[in-house]
Amino acid sequence: MATTWVACHQPNFLPWLGFFAKLAQADRFVLLDDVQFPRTSRGTYTNRVQLLIGGQPAWLTVPIVREGVQRIREVRIDDRQPWRRKALRTIEMNYARAPRFEETMPLVRELLEYETDRIAVLNEHAIRRLAPEHAHKLVRQSELPPSDAAGTDLLIHLVRAAGGDAYLSGDGADGYQEEPKYAAAGLGFRLLGFAHPDTGAPPGLSIVDALMRGAVAR
Repeated sequence: MATTWVACHQPNFLPWLGFFAKLAQADRFVLLDDVQFPRTSRGTYTNRVQLLIGGQPAWLTVPIVREGVQRIREVRIDDRQPWRRKALRTIEMNYARAPRFEETMPLVRELLEYETDRIAVLNEHAIRRLAPEHAHKLVRQSELPPSDAAGTDLLIHLVRAAGGDAYLSGDGADGYQEEPKYAAAGLGFRLLGFAHPDTGAPPGLSIVDALMRGAVAR
């Protein structure tokens, strides 16, 4: 009987290549939209990502409305600021000479102009459009049975709730995953093992950079 691998991740903003590698390798991918949005002043990968700006990695940020403790699905975009127009202009100015600019920019414009006031909705729409062949794997945490568990126990619950029997973990989680718990729960476990390809740019940038360069196909 084949193993059903489940991965879990916050719905990030225009994610990096490692995010899409995990989506590609998973059988089901839970978007963690029902966990708390971190209460930090700078934001997180849920509302910002790095691109090459002026030749150096720099943050492209979606401003949000902070209203105390919020779940990711509750976080609203602050469209009182003209961030969409500014973000598009920034990308155009810095990638106009990129090999695949003409093919990629219309999609980027569509993603940034998508009409919604929720960051989770904006991000999920972009993920589905950027990886349409894997979109059928996506399931929102908020649509699964709830749990009061946290950490590894929550992930075990989500694997089971999504109909899986094994957890696919991102490599960065190696330091805090309680791996023995998966075996004790009768679940398989493995790390993604992602090796960032040579795209001609520093690793960790948004997939938009790789698309502009033609370093990945879509």
